[in-house]
Amino acid sequence: MPELWMDVDVNLAEVPVNLFPLIDSTDFVSREVSITYDQAGMDLVWNFVTPAGAFTQTAVVPTTGGNYDWTNQGDGMYTIEIIATGGASINNDTEGFGWFTGVCTGVLPWRGPVIGFRRAALNDLFIEGGTASTNLEDFFDGTGYVGGTAKLTVDATAISGDTTAADNAEAMFDGAGYAGGTIKLGVNLIQILGTTLTETAGQIAAAFKKFFDKATPTGTINSIPDAVAGAAGGLFIAGTNAATAVTTALTANITGNLSGSVGSVTGLTAATVHSDLDDIQTRLPAALVSGKMNSDATSISGDATAADTLELFAEALDQVTGQIDNGTLGTSLDTYQCKVELIDDDGSGNDRYSVVFFKNGEPITSGITVPKITVIKDADGTTLIAEDDLTEVGALGHYRYTEGTDRVVSGAAYKAKITATIASATRSWFQPVGRDSTV
Repeated sequence: MPELWMDVDVNLAEVPVNLFPLIDSTDFVSREVSITYDQAGMDLVWNFVTPAGAFTQTAVVPTTGGNYDWTNQGDGMYTIEIIATGGASINNDTEGFGWFTGVCTGVLPWRGPVIGFRRAALNDLFIEGGTASTNLEDFFDGTGYVGGTAKLTVDATAISGDTTAADNAEAMFDGAGYAGGTIKLGVNLIQILGTTLTETAGQIAAAFKKFFDKATPTGTINSIPDAVAGAAGGLFIAGTNAATAVTTALTANITGNLSGSVGSVTGLTAATVHSDLDDIQTRLPAALVSGKMNSDATSISGDATAADTLELFAEALDQVTGQIDNGTLGTSLDTYQCKVELIDDDGSGNDRYSVVFFKNGEPITSGITVPKITVIKDADGTTLIAEDDLTEVGALGHYRYTEGTDRVVSGAAYKAKITATIASATRSWFQPVGRDSTV
C-alpha cells in the first residue's frame, strides 16, 4: 500500500523526497538540516511503477526557480516540485506509484515515501470529503442520496426491454396492485411440493380453498391430531369406523331416559354384588385387634427387610413422648461438634486454647485420634499458627494448646481450625476466636 496519495495531472509544489530525516554519513546520528538543491555529489532518482507493473527509473536534477524546485522543510526533511507536463525529466501525468531514492556527499543513502497517484476525484471521495464523498455516505448509510439534479434511477424498461413489464412492476409496488393481463402473479406449487404435480386438474386448488376459506379461524394446525384418521388418537371418520361404532353402540343399547337403579350389568349381577359385600363384612372383624386395624408390614412392601426396618423405626420412638431416642438410631445419623475456648493469659505471656469434642450434642472423650489446631487470620487469610498437635488433658479426652510466640492481637479476628479423626473419618471445624481490644 502507498504511504501517501496525491492527485495526478496537476502541478505538485512539495513532493516529499525522504521518508526519514537525512543522516550524516560520518557519525550516523546527526541530521543533515542544510542540504541544498546543488549539494555536492547529489544523485536523485525517481522510481515509478504503473498499475500494469511497468517499472522505470529517471534521474532528476533539483532546481531553484525551475521545474524541480528543492525545498528545505526543516529538521532534515526535504521536498521537490513535480509539474504536470513539460518537465525536463519527470512529469505528474501518469497513474501509479512513485518514490525518490538518493545520496549525496556526507549523507547516508535515503528513500522517500511510496506515493500513489490517482484521479483527484478519488482523493476527494475517499480522503478530502467533498461533495462526492458526502453523497456516497448518504447513499450507503441509510439516509439516501437526495442532492443534485441527476438522481439515481432504475430503468425497468431496460431491464426487460418491455414497457408493459415496467408498467406492471409499477402497479405491483405503488400500492395499486397488479390486476391486468391474463397471466396473474401465481404461486408455484411444484416449488412448494418439490415434485411434479400429478393431481386431477383443480383438485389441489379446490381443497386449499375448502380448508382455508374461513372468515375468522380460531384453530391452528396443532388443533388436528398427529395421527391417521380413524386410527388410535386420530380423528373419527363418520360413517365408516370409530364414529359409526360409537353411535351404533349408544343408540342400539341405550334408549330413552336413564333413571332408577341398575338391574344388571354384563358380568355383574345384584347377587354377585351382595355376595362381595357380605365377604367384606365377614373379613373386617378379623383384621381388627382391640378395635384397631392390624396392618401386616410385610404385605405392605412384600419385603420382610422393609417390615423389619419399619419395626426398628417405630421402636426408636419414645412410647410416651413420641420423640426419637437417638441411642437407637443408625450411626449414619450421628453428628459431631467441637468447641474452642481461647484464654488470654497475659500473666504468663501465653494464649491458651481449650478444645472439647461432642457427638450429637454430648461430650465424647474416647475414640479421638490425630487432633490438631491451625489458627488463621481473618484480615488476610494467612496463617497465624501453622497446623500443630493438640495435647490431651490427662486421660480425660479434653485437649489443650499453648502458644507463647504467635499470639492473637487485641481487636483482631481469627478462625481456629480443629481437625480430628473420629469414627474412622477425618472431621474439621472452624470457630471464631480473638480477644477484645479493650481488655
